[in-house]
Amino acid sequence: MIRIGLVDVDTTHPGFFVPLLHQSPDLRVTALHDGGAVQTAEYVAGFAREHGIPQVCDSLDELVASVDAGLVLSQNWDLHLERARPFLEAGKPVFIDKPIAGRLADLEALQALAARTGTPVAGGSTMRYAEELVTLREKVAGLGGAVSAWASGPGDLLNYGTHILEMVLAFFGPQAEAVTHVGGKRSLLFHLELRDGPPVLVQFGSGKVMAGNGCVLVVTTGTSVEVVQPPNGWTMRNAAFAALGRFFREGVAPAPLADLLQSARVCLAAAEARRTGRRVALSELPSGAGFDGAAYTRDFARLGAWQKDGLDARAVYNVNL
Repeated sequence: MIRIGLVDVDTTHPGFFVPLLHQSPDLRVTALHDGGAVQTAEYVAGFAREHGIPQVCDSLDELVASVDAGLVLSQNWDLHLERARPFLEAGKPVFIDKPIAGRLADLEALQALAARTGTPVAGGSTMRYAEELVTLREKVAGLGGAVSAWASGPGDLLNYGTHILEMVLAFFGPQAEAVTHVGGKRSLLFHLELRDGPPVLVQFGSGKVMAGNGCVLVVTTGTSVEVVQPPNGWTMRNAAFAALGRFFREGVAPAPLADLLQSARVCLAAAEARRTGRRVALSELPSGAGFDGAAYTRDFARLGAWQKDGLDARAVYNVNL
């Protein structure tokens, strides 16, 4: 049996991932550690009892020592690198929830750490596993390829915007090059340039995060307009489970880490493009580019967002030049 250590039960995601993993007889979340950023000790103990997790650890080091792999689900993306570090240093694969990181320095440090330790890292939005994307990609290829695309979704630029971008990058591949802020009043519109693909218009903040207001991808071909927004949500449960299982069993991530991190880089470029009013290439992001995960998490906890459909506050973008 592969013993998995859960880090932080801040959001609704642990309640999704743990039962998903427990469907398999050889995958088991056997211990958890929570840093207390969102939930109380009573909540954490209750979560462990509800999901049959036998051990609640007082420290991250204790957790890492008692498991074979890690599942980092902290809301505060600024903590993801340090939460993942002890697993990687111990040679234990780790899956990091979306957004994997929200600061350019953390993205680069995580890549360097994974390369140095040679330990597999996976993570990001489960949107990339949506079966609808596979079906759409095959259909569009049969129609001669995409001429243009529009992608949209609710919520803030990073925490929920990651879903939109992983949908786009899973469909077209990790070939984002630059972002330009187009405008928008009640939402944010950006032109996403791909290295070898059609122009893509991306809309962030298309209303509140709530049931029925999910992500949508529209792709035009030479002869048609193809729209994907399943009425009952994205059928990604089985595909996500298969990808997670393969990762924990074999250490095989669904994509190279650099590809998985590209959605965060696009979010940073979008925020910088909005701030400066100019086209921003992913290769020229300022070293201090980042979203404030601690501030977002304080609002998340204060508003009890883990009990609701989502948090409508905007992720705070901060550039220290």
